[in-house]
Amino acid sequence: MSFFTLATAMLLTLSFMNLDPKAFQTLIKSNSTTTKHVIPPKTDIKKCFTNFKKQLLNAQGMKAIVHFPFYTAKASLSDSTLPTDAITAEAFKKYYPEIFTADVLRLLPDYPLVDLTEIDAKTKDPYYRELLKITDPGMPLYEAYRQFPESGTAAESYFGFVFGKIKGDYKLVAYYGKWPVVG
Repeated sequence: MSFFTLATAMLLTLSFMNLDPKAFQTLIKSNSTTTKHVIPPKTDIKKCFTNFKKQLLNAQGMKAIVHFPFYTAKASLSDSTLPTDAITAEAFKKYYPEIFTADVLRLLPDYPLVDLTEIDAKTKDPYYRELLKITDPGMPLYEAYRQFPESGTAAESYFGFVFGKIKGDYKLVAYYGKWPVVG
């Protein structure tokens, strides 16, 4: 099957599913090494992610969409990574500025929904497998990830926010970044 035939079939499928063809075209042009999925416009994750971006400057509002314990790091093991450094609802306000840094507040407002990465519920990655244990069975995770240059240096930094469905609603379940939050 040629690329043109496949792309045409996908566009037809998207139109039947009432999905945005422009989002699909962006996906096709992407050179990313991670699999990105077009997020249907009427999903729970869209509502959660939109609310998440609106609450970036509001610790109390953000607290309402976070699941506790909230994981704030990835622990590196010899052959994998696991979520670690869980914080409680009571500690959230204390660590809020460490999670929602100036770079996060600068980069997340313009983060498009189509850039969310869907993490399949059947993933083999130990980090996501651990997070899936606290979410509704069979539901995927979604991740907002950004890598960016650090100010005044040649170094790169990054952050990631992971969302999972808990009791029927998507919640923010984990954060990780280049620098530890707790500790």
